[in-house]
This record gives sequence, C-alpha cells and structure tokens, in this order.
Amino acid sequence: MGFHFSDATCYLTADLFYLEVVLSPQGGVQDVKVAPHGQPPMSSESLLEILRSKNFVAFSKKLEGFAALYNVPGEDRSIKEYNSRVDTILNGRIGYLTEGKEDVCDMEEVGQVGLVMVCQSHVVHGLQMASLLPAPPQLDIQGNPVFRPLSEIPSESFPACFVLRLHPPLPMFSSFLNKIGQITDVVIPDVDLQWAPFHTILMQSLTDSSRDDEALDQADREFKVSLPGDLQHRYVFPAGASQLPPLRGTVVGSLPFSHPGHVPGMLEVLRHQAAVNTLLASCVGPRTAASSPGSGDDLVFEVLMQSETSLAVTFQRPHIDSLAILAVEVLDSGELSCSLYTTGTREVSLEEYACKVINRYDVSGAPHHYVIEVM
Repeated sequence: MGFHFSDATCYLTADLFYLEVVLSPQGGVQDVKVAPHGQPPMSSESLLEILRSKNFVAFSKKLEGFAALYNVPGEDRSIKEYNSRVDTILNGRIGYLTEGKEDVCDMEEVGQVGLVMVCQSHVVHGLQMASLLPAPPQLDIQGNPVFRPLSEIPSESFPACFVLRLHPPLPMFSSFLNKIGQITDVVIPDVDLQWAPFHTILMQSLTDSSRDDEALDQADREFKVSLPGDLQHRYVFPAGASQLPPLRGTVVGSLPFSHPGHVPGMLEVLRHQAAVNTLLASCVGPRTAASSPGSGDDLVFEVLMQSETSLAVTFQRPHIDSLAILAVEVLDSGELSCSLYTTGTREVSLEEYACKVINRYDVSGAPHHYVIEVM
C-alpha cells in the first residue's frame, strides 16, 4: 500500500480503495474513513477504536482483509472485474465460491465463511455420487441453477449429510433457524445449542463477557460508543427486554442440508440474520464494555427489540426538550426502513436522513457477505 499525508490527514492507498486517518491537534486519532473505488469515504467505527487502542496488529489484519476483499486475481485489475467480484461476494446467490484451500482465518477478515463438507448424521440421507447439474447448465426464472432429480443420477444412502460450517459461528434467532430447517427439510440437532435471550448471546459474542446469563438478563446493559469528533453515545438495553420466546436465540456453528439447491435459500436467511446482528452490534461496537457513568454531554439511547427484525430506539433530542423514537425494520439483507416519531409535526427530511445513514452503514459495514469454500 502507498502512504502520504496532507495537513492532519494520513492516507493509505491501494489500487481499488484507500483509507483516511484524521489526526486531532493533540496527536490522537479523530476519524478513520474507508473509500472503495468510485465511492465517497465513510467513517469506520471499528478501525477508529482499533487505532485509538493502539492495537496495530489488529489494524494490520483489517488491512489484509480489505486487500483480500478488493483484490482481483491477475495482472489486469480492471474496474469491471473488481466490481464483478465484490458484487458476487455481497449479492451472489451462493456468495463467492472457492476451493477449500484458502486459510479460513484470512477469509474471515473478508466476511462470513461457510465451509461445505460431508459429516455424520443420525439419519440416513441419499447423497449424490455425480453432478446434479445438466449439461449444459440451466437457470430457472429466478436465476437459480436447475438440478436434475436425485433419482436420475447415481446416489447412495449414508448416515451422513452435507454441512455448511460457519466461521465465525453466527448468533441466530430461533425463527431464522426454523426458516433454514424448512428450506432443507433436515432436522438441526438441538443437543449442542444453548438458548438464551438474543441480546445476551449477541453481547457475549461481541464482548467476550464471562458473566453468567442470569446476571446479564437481570440488569440493564449499557454500552458507550465513541464517535468522530469526541462524541459519546450511550446505548441502554433494558433488563428482561428479550424474554419473549420469539426473541430467544443461540450461536450456530453448522447447518445440515441434503441438496446443493438448498444453499442459495440458506444464504439469504443467514445474510438477513447477519444484517440484524450488525445493526445491533453498532450499539455495542468492538472492544467496548459496560460503560461507567457518562458525562452530561453523552447522548443516551434506549434500544428495545420489537421483533426478530425490528427495534425501537428512544432518545431525547439534542437542544429540544422532547423525546423521539426511531423505529427500524430490517426488511432483508440489503434494505432497512425507518420511521421517526416525534411530538408535533412529522419531520420527513430528518426521517429520510436517518434511514439513509442506517442503510449506508449496514450495507457498507456489515459482515453479511459470504465466502463459500467447498472441502
């Protein structure tokens, strides 16, 4: 990567992206922005926290992840090729497919990794012994591959099935897990799954909390997130807010299936879940912990899950003595809707701006793109 600086800003440049590191007059890091080719720079809260904590090893790994994401194999790194690969990772029906030869840890810096393999099962399944794709390959009207029936190709019955192993494991709502079970028609073993209120397992995965589940559920959880310009946000998750059965979840490390045609539907559900997780994780952030009492200048937000895909954020508007509620619905893996409720006249422009900011953050900052490796 190249390096240069101008005034109080340092630039790290690559062929198809660059980083801006804005320094404060006191010598600290004020902001970190990432700019993919042809797009305006966007602030990266995770990179900002890493540099402020002087964790340069983690920062180097993040840069390696960006290099892997924006790298186009071969000497001719055209913008067309670059856009094609990134679009495949972010939106492809089966993500970005590779052979199982790449280092999983390196690929995790790019996003979620799914390893496809065959594992033992307590139920006998008919597994293909030859390709299910016709020659030449065909697509249906939805753009999905057309597969030949299993009865038309050599197959064998084994106490085994295909498994999509997730790296890292993904916190999931019970309803999302049920959707995948309906797609695959394969029972997901419940033996190793530990169910708890969803906000509990998500916070544990983000903060490596060692506190027990009961302690987490009986006390308000409060997190402080630092923003550019020395701003501080405090996010409060009320005690017992996720006790309803639909809002319970578990951490999932592997998902069984019996047919390759199941993979596109599974990935859509996983991407949707990861988008919800990313939105909630933005209220906790990397390397944050339960905060100490904040200053009077902190902005405080109460976060309450309404359903598996919607939440309400209540806050006091700055400089105005009134409360406001921002209702956010994660419609799918790439779209969110927002409604802002305030006293008095509805402020459409403010509502549209909030929705634009959240959509931009979730699409650009979420690790819900998938790299599929076939073992």
